[in-house]
Amino acid sequence: MDTFSNLRDILASSFTEFLQTLAAYLPNLITALLLLLLGWLFARLIQALVLRFGSGIDHLTARLRRHSGPAALPLRKPDSNVIARILYWLVFLFFLAAAVESMGLPGLADWITQLIQYLPKLIIGGLILLGGYLLGGLVQDLVRAAALARGLSSSDALGASVKVLIVVFAAILGIGHLGLNVGLLVNVVTIAVAAILGGLGLAFGIGASAQVSNILAAHQLRKVYRVGQKVRVDETEGDILEMTSTAVILDTDEGRTLVPARRFADSVSVLKRRGETDD
Repeated sequence: MDTFSNLRDILASSFTEFLQTLAAYLPNLITALLLLLLGWLFARLIQALVLRFGSGIDHLTARLRRHSGPAALPLRKPDSNVIARILYWLVFLFFLAAAVESMGLPGLADWITQLIQYLPKLIIGGLILLGGYLLGGLVQDLVRAAALARGLSSSDALGASVKVLIVVFAAILGIGHLGLNVGLLVNVVTIAVAAILGGLGLAFGIGASAQVSNILAAHQLRKVYRVGQKVRVDETEGDILEMTSTAVILDTDEGRTLVPARRFADSVSVLKRRGETDD
């Protein structure tokens, strides 16, 4: 009987101690759960507001784009879903840290305190990276639109390279703001960027040389010839129907003939008098 009595006393003492511990931590636990619930609701509210106003900004950007001229490219909409999701988790993480700290757990509370102190730097670093990504997409579209308006065939590569540069430098700034040493990373990125720009410059120069020559020649031709005049260049003869930014369209015996503008600069061209024919 003494054995069962001792076992009963041990179980009763353990259960009483458990209830006392639970009663001591119950207010903190309830507070933590309330903080988690409040954080979830507030994070969802922030997410909904960003999605709502992000859509309005997208529509406003589209309206402004329609007034920017026919040569403009459609600008990609900012990824409102990504922005909203990032803000959602940042807000929820803040309330999660507060909830864990409210429970009074020593080791975890210290870790959460350090996380809270580091969180502003992490948020600012993330915002720098996000801003660089959005700015890179916007500048990419603007560069592509400007390049296409001038008839450059490598507009996609040019726009993509500009975006990559902006995102990379934004990432370096964001990492540097976290207090990490980015000296080696800056050197590596500088070398890589120099190599990429050198390759792109060489490819762009080779691919665009003919196009640039036509653009310059067409600009000079407008000072000499006008639409409606009859001209001959090499073996091609006809009336000028149109003068584009890179070529001259002639009405020849074979039909509408597109003559690259630089042919007028490289060859002898003749302005024919009306009624004049070749011998």
